[in-house]
Amino acid sequence: MDVDLYVYDISRGLARQYSGAFLGVHIEAVYHTSIVFGGVEYFFGAGIQTCSPPASTHHGRPMEVIRLGTTSLPSDVIATYLDTLSETYTADSYDLFLHNCNNFTNDFSEFLVGKTIPERIGSLPRRVMETPFGAMMKQQIDAAMRPVVQQSSHPSYGSYGSQIRAPAPVAAPAVNNHTSRNGVASGHPHRRLHLPVLDLMNQDSSAPIQVLPSEEEINQLEKSGYDPALQSLWNFVRKDSSKPRQMPLPDLDSIGHMFFKAIQDPSSTDPLRIILQLLNAAMQDRRVSGFFAAGNHQETLDTLFKQVEGLGSACSDEIRICSLQIIERLFNSGITVPQQTIGGVNLISTMIDTISDSLTLPALNANVRIAASRGAATLSRSESLRRKQGKQGSLSVDEALGLASAVLHAINAEESSAVALRYSLAALGFLMFLRPVGDDDVWEFLEVSNAVETVRLKAEQFPQEEKLIREVGSVLFDIQ
Repeated sequence: MDVDLYVYDISRGLARQYSGAFLGVHIEAVYHTSIVFGGVEYFFGAGIQTCSPPASTHHGRPMEVIRLGTTSLPSDVIATYLDTLSETYTADSYDLFLHNCNNFTNDFSEFLVGKTIPERIGSLPRRVMETPFGAMMKQQIDAAMRPVVQQSSHPSYGSYGSQIRAPAPVAAPAVNNHTSRNGVASGHPHRRLHLPVLDLMNQDSSAPIQVLPSEEEINQLEKSGYDPALQSLWNFVRKDSSKPRQMPLPDLDSIGHMFFKAIQDPSSTDPLRIILQLLNAAMQDRRVSGFFAAGNHQETLDTLFKQVEGLGSACSDEIRICSLQIIERLFNSGITVPQQTIGGVNLISTMIDTISDSLTLPALNANVRIAASRGAATLSRSESLRRKQGKQGSLSVDEALGLASAVLHAINAEESSAVALRYSLAALGFLMFLRPVGDDDVWEFLEVSNAVETVRLKAEQFPQEEKLIREVGSVLFDIQ
């Protein structure tokens, strides 16, 4: 399917005429953008909205239509991703300067076609805010433009959630102190906390570095009778990663089946290493990580991670790091990894085991510890975000308890890597943020384990992490 970016000027030419006089800089338009594919226009205003036919919104005709590329992602994967975005892009969260329609189309575009919207559009709010007038009038400008972009009463408009699928009924959890029907009450003591360092790490978008196999290794696998899908994946990941990801996706379903077939042979670790390297590199593209995060080929991923753990002491650092980076990419895909068991597979539980083993095994080098702590932080961050949105966390008590135990062990054992400690601290902070307090096994474990003191003692060894240590140790856990 072709994917287009529709670009509108919601100032209707006024920005071009008067921006120089008011702002001191010339701006061409006040951009509103939408994503169009499959005969439907998707945009963010009063939540995620849809319009069909395209170009029939209250903004009139677009001033420009930009072909972003094509997508071959299955419709159910796209729907799952939009479900996840709709939790973040709500009507109440709209902010003309910080969280607007262009942020939505940028995220959606990167997922669909692997490239972002033009920089001239995305950077406009920052350019306005850098001017004295823009900084002074930010609130007034936002208030004036909000009604323009948040119209919901239009004959051709639909709400994404109601148009695509009805929400599944959710059973109300048991209510305890500080807990409402959705598991997180507005009166939770964490709501009052100021956590600037954790908040900054919550926005961490740095990507792990991956290593590709050599062309000779790929050729050798092909000679051994591996599926032709191997070559298509190899061609895909060899592209220049410094350029926008515009290559068409290979057949991800065939690749998933190829991986499952390949990892059934435990006679050599070389095929496993090469498969992990290819998958890790491909998952840089959120279309790929999103496909697997959406629940496709759960058994393949589960088998892959279990085979890595089954190697025990024979597992190389390279293989272990690759598997941990794949976990990080899955949770950074923008799609909520299914928490339920699918076909007898509970992938989240397996990934927690993989992370926990790498956090607790002795004598692992710093790069493995960093990869494990990053994986723990990314998984725990998804828990934190769900609770911020008023939802229950996706981990069972046993899963959360296992992860908390491994992370606390890693914090206590870390002696040299400030980076590994930083991500382990963040993992513990995210895991416990807004977790219901009171009769909870995880809180009780941390109290019995003297977690507060364990965290605070690290300030002597790592003074550069003192602010984060104070937030996680002194602030977060003082509610016990």
